[in-house]
Amino acid sequence: MKLKSLKFIGILFLGFVLLVANTSCTSLIEDEVDNQKEEEEKEEVIATMTAEVNGEAFESYIIGDGESVSATINILSTGGYLGAISGFDFTIGLKRPKAIIFYFIGGDYEALSNGEIYNTITPDFLSSGAYAWYTQNNGEEEGNEGFGDNKELEEVYVKITSIDKENKLLSGEFNYKGTSSVTGKKYAITNGKFSNVLYVLDQE
Repeated sequence: MKLKSLKFIGILFLGFVLLVANTSCTSLIEDEVDNQKEEEEKEEVIATMTAEVNGEAFESYIIGDGESVSATINILSTGGYLGAISGFDFTIGLKRPKAIIFYFIGGDYEALSNGEIYNTITPDFLSSGAYAWYTQNNGEEEGNEGFGDNKELEEVYVKITSIDKENKLLSGEFNYKGTSSVTGKKYAITNGKFSNVLYVLDQE
């Protein structure tokens, strides 16, 4: 009788040990997965560009190493800098992208700081200011539309609300207007914002 009781107790004890071990392993695995997710979330930089084009939404974003939003700042031999930011909206389809592209030009990159504003049209990029384009692919039958050639841009406003030179991140606002010299269609890009756009610093 005692032998049977001891065997039963032994079986219960072994079952308890296995249950605890299994629970501990499951908990460790869950903790490891959670930690990995947290590390991945920390590594990801979410960059966005949003605006309205004649009242219609424009949305461009990336997570990690995507290509939908990009920026560069070139240090010129003259001592000034030329910044460029572009965003592509593929909501209609990969073969029918919308594109917003604008430049901002200044005198000294080291002096570039939060709150910098560019509102002078500079198509030749020789003086401080900004320039912008807008293009839209409407498919094979209709082709492209937009503006950006010389004298088509009528108003421009770019503001750098935040620049992190250590991590190379840009955030800001933009608005601009133009008219196509081909079709006469007017375009108003309003409520433009870009956030956490990683830029490449290039020195000539």
